[in-house]
Amino acid sequence: MNGFYRALRSLVRDTLSLYFDTLNKIRWSLKAKKKCLNTSKRERRITVSLTSYPERIGLVSKAIITILNQKACKPDTVELWLAKEQFPGGTDELPETLKELTRCGLEICWCEDLRSYKKLIPALKKHPDEIIVTADDDAYYSRRWLEHLYVSYLEDPSNIHCHRATPFYFDGNTFSTIIDGRHYHKGASVLNMQVGCAGVLYPPAAFGPDVLNESLFKRLTPTADDIWFWIMAVRYGKKIQVTKHNQPLPIPVLGALKTSKLTDINDHGDKLFMPQFMAITNEYTDVLKTLTEACEIE
Repeated sequence: MNGFYRALRSLVRDTLSLYFDTLNKIRWSLKAKKKCLNTSKRERRITVSLTSYPERIGLVSKAIITILNQKACKPDTVELWLAKEQFPGGTDELPETLKELTRCGLEICWCEDLRSYKKLIPALKKHPDEIIVTADDDAYYSRRWLEHLYVSYLEDPSNIHCHRATPFYFDGNTFSTIIDGRHYHKGASVLNMQVGCAGVLYPPAAFGPDVLNESLFKRLTPTADDIWFWIMAVRYGKKIQVTKHNQPLPIPVLGALKTSKLTDINDHGDKLFMPQFMAITNEYTDVLKTLTEACEIE
């Protein structure tokens, strides 16, 4: 019976991916050559940052199109960060479907290979005073995806905002989580860990200087950038707020489920999620104390 439900779930997911792939192609064909970036004055610019790698580079344009095709709230900049080591041929090595998007506002940026950290670390260095929204390369985002994040930010500009969070609880003498996309602590909380796949808005000055410490994040949380950025934010006095009208389960890009994912390592396979959480909280005992005290209050 479990096999039947898994097969049914997979069929529904593939059907939704195909539907949204077709819908986004139609929307984009109607949108082409119209403005995709913000032209209005804002107090803070919004940069949407994402990364990809060779196995997915042929699919990433599908995700980027949904970011460029936002309805009410448009980004000021959309940056795709790629590792020079993974694409030695540079731009010439990239698919035409991706390069064509540079005409619509996409910027292709190059950096060293920081794995999933390429999504945010280079953007933090480049835009220290801007709002940075991170996205994944394997998801279709709704047309109000960015609007919901930005409205939440305007209501509370000091904290981090996301569409999906993993809530942490203190279960006896250990921490536990619920990883399903539906449960989270209401209101801004240090016990909500933002989940990057659904989109995260980081306000300016969200972190202290340690966030850029490459040797530390490679040692403590090499495959868990969400944990690293969460702990760094909490250490700097920030909380994580799930937006109203959140969309915690974006539809996967057609074909992306056949590619490798960090969740295969962190949540399944080697199950590295909690060991990396323990490693970083053993390093930053002040954050461990903050989280423990918050659990006692909840």
